[in-house]
Amino acid sequence: MKTYIFIALSFLFFSGYARQENVQTLPQDQETVKKEIREAVGIVFRNLEKMDAEALFQSYSNSLDLIFFTTDGSKLNLQEAKNHHAAWFSSLTSLKVTALSDDFRFLPGGTVICS
Repeated sequence: MKTYIFIALSFLFFSGYARQENVQTLPQDQETVKKEIREAVGIVFRNLEKMDAEALFQSYSNSLDLIFFTTDGSKLNLQEAKNHHAAWFSSLTSLKVTALSDDFRFLPGGTVICS
């Protein structure tokens, strides 16, 4: 059960994607954005399954203002999140992650929500 909660929270954590456009996203651009998000989510899932905390947060290494919320409601910075995941991974023998949906919402201002 904890795995499902973690997967759901992780997916929500990594599901936002913003572009710097103030116009409606064209259909061909939407497909490009969907592809990029799917690739990013795939990388996150692979790093979760490898149970590699460093690789999992590699794309956020330049984001010093990263805030991560755990399943118990704790608020962590980047290093604390890496440590938290490393400790969690050490308690597991394996991990399998599966996407349950692949829905995209394109909002005004170039904001995309993936769930």
